Amino acid sequence: GLPAQVWRGCMLLLQPRPLQPLLLAPSRTTAVRCGVVSSDVADLAADAAVVAADLLRGGATLAAATAGTAVLALVASLAVWLWQQQYVLSLRARRAGRRATKSKSVEVTSAAYLPPRELWTRRELACFDGSDGDDGPILLAADGRVFNVAPARRLYGPGGEYHLLVAGGDATRYLARNSVEPESEESARRPLNVAERAALGAWLFSFSQKYDEVGRVARPEEEVVLGRREAYLDNLEALSSDMERERLTAAWIRDEKRE
Repeated sequence: GLPAQVWRGCMLLLQPRPLQPLLLAPSRTTAVRCGVVSSDVADLAADAAVVAADLLRGGATLAAATAGTAVLALVASLAVWLWQQQYVLSLRARRAGRRATKSKSVEVTSAAYLPPRELWTRRELACFDGSDGDDGPILLAADGRVFNVAPARRLYGPGGEYHLLVAGGDATRYLARNSVEPESEESARRPLNVAERAALGAWLFSFSQKYDEVGRVARPEEEVVLGRREAYLDNLEALSSDMERERLTAAWIRDEKRE
């Protein structure tokens, strides 16, 4: 059998130790968890050294050498895993630090604030291009999503380098091409290729991290419904008698059911 020193070394290395949970402990600070990882790696390395010394004192038999190799391989694998966890935790700490120093939201009390809504028509988007003042909201639409880019007014406001993306109504193809140069009619009819879709996705991710998303662009059929609803509300306000209001409301309900 193995020498007594080898058995003692293996038992010392494999004895239960209170490792702290690494990725499932949000209540612990990242710095403390990283310190625990470093301490555990140091303890395992020390235990591995004790095992190696016992193996040498116990005799270099084939069984002892095999057991020592297996134990050291286990320790090396565990040490690499712990190092990877420490690296992940350090990345999370850096990202958390960046998020803590950046606020993408427009204050509710600010004139640039715009409450989110489900749908925006292209006519409504054109009203928020930043030309109505120096502190109002600025809406940018891309790939059907609408962002309030007012915090970057110097870039997207009138006279800004990227104002064309706002004034153009839909910035999808500009972002996909990484260009503010107008497209030819032939080029505009061509669908986006894989590289352009990837560039667009990167821009959208960047916008979602920097600015408030306040809704999506209405599809053509949705714009028709919204236009009819707006006309209904305008007519409703213009009516003076309750009977006329009830008749218009009943007509609207019939139209909704018919669709």
